[in-house]
Amino acid sequence: MNYKAEKYLIVAKDNCICQTAYAPDKENDLNTYQHQLLLVPIARIKQEDKEFKTEEISFKQFMDIMNISVGGNTERMIADSVENLVGKSFFVKNASGQEEELFWVDSEVTRVDWKKKVIFIQLNKDLEKYFLNLDKLFTSFQLGFVTNFKSKYSFRIYEYLHSYLGLGKLIVRREDALKILGNSCYRHIADFDRFVLKKAVDEINQHSDIIVEYYRRIERKTITHYFFKIRKKEQEDIESIQEEWASKESESEYDKITKDFNEFLNPCSENRDINKKEKNTYESETL
Repeated sequence: MNYKAEKYLIVAKDNCICQTAYAPDKENDLNTYQHQLLLVPIARIKQEDKEFKTEEISFKQFMDIMNISVGGNTERMIADSVENLVGKSFFVKNASGQEEELFWVDSEVTRVDWKKKVIFIQLNKDLEKYFLNLDKLFTSFQLGFVTNFKSKYSFRIYEYLHSYLGLGKLIVRREDALKILGNSCYRHIADFDRFVLKKAVDEINQHSDIIVEYYRRIERKTITHYFFKIRKKEQEDIESIQEEWASKESESEYDKITKDFNEFLNPCSENRDINKKEKNTYESETL
């Protein structure tokens, strides 16, 4: 498959993952790259799959799909995120109502091949019941609706609220907001409200297929509950977002920078000739 078409792939997760999963501590919290990395094998799952497969993706493809800007140490940061993803766990409340600890990826397979600049990633086998052969109580969305998220919390909050889209509204207690939506990274609800929720909702409303509004219930100057209203965007607004995906397929930032750099190195390139003409013109005018 053309990797630029992957934005149109469907991400599907059991609602147990969307609604109850949380990191036990800051060490197991996922950064933005790690959220994006996990979405690659999830989006590539086919309906007929009986088990997880090892997925391969180059740095270039990954950065293009996730709209990651090319920088001096971007590849190193992504590679570190792959390495640190191995061993990270989370808790989820299963269908029986019991909490179980699970690991995100297969530690024997997930790695980076620096020579080929390729990432190999496979989800942990224990997660198969939450991602394969889903027929009820699951949440699905196109990958492209989350590829512009920059906050690591936007991914979690989007999936959580999207899973309640059918209800259209939701009340979340202060404790659940801090644990599930904030992944236990904030102890004070005011910090969560300021640094997590507002930014995430702004990104969700701008880039995704849903619109979120929220209100706070305050007692004795303390936030005790959040009231959420969730609705699907109008079809024309969704199509407008999808058109942006297509418009970005012509030439990625990675392609442009690589092209410019190769032209700079090529003594016969048009850019170099132009620079020489400009230099000669400047010198003649100076003389």
